[in-house]
Amino acid sequence: MLFRSVTANVEKALAITAEANIDFATVESGVAATIDPTTAASHSGIFGSPTVGLFFIDGTEGSTVSFTFGTATLVESVTGGDPITFTPNVIGHATDQASATGITSTVTTVTLGAGTAPESNTDKFRLWVGGTLTAATGTGSYTTNHANGTDLNMQVDY
Repeated sequence: MLFRSVTANVEKALAITAEANIDFATVESGVAATIDPTTAASHSGIFGSPTVGLFFIDGTEGSTVSFTFGTATLVESVTGGDPITFTPNVIGHATDQASATGITSTVTTVTLGAGTAPESNTDKFRLWVGGTLTAATGTGSYTTNHANGTDLNMQVDY
């Protein structure tokens, strides 16, 4: 048996880079807190300066990717108690936070940009992450980085 040709599509590895963590700064006990992903300056139930999360996604130009993500659980960092839920609000765009549109888990598919400059971030698709924390009944420092907490996991698939 003779094979005339062998073909393959080769794509660049999908790379996801976290550029900024989500930081709610200080929130009031008993009050839900929200960060708008289009601008951290727009928030409620927060004292101080919150930070919107930022992720870069790089892959083969013209490839489409889809997203899957859920919620995270923060707990009081010493006791691991008083769990509160973080529900993300995710937006994405190739270049501009102000022009970004909503990204919905398991529904949204986007097309990656040129990706020709891996040493820079100018050709990467961006995700900005804000969201809402349910009201905490206690006080203290809350984190996902505890045995009782759960991280915010985002899966990106070609």
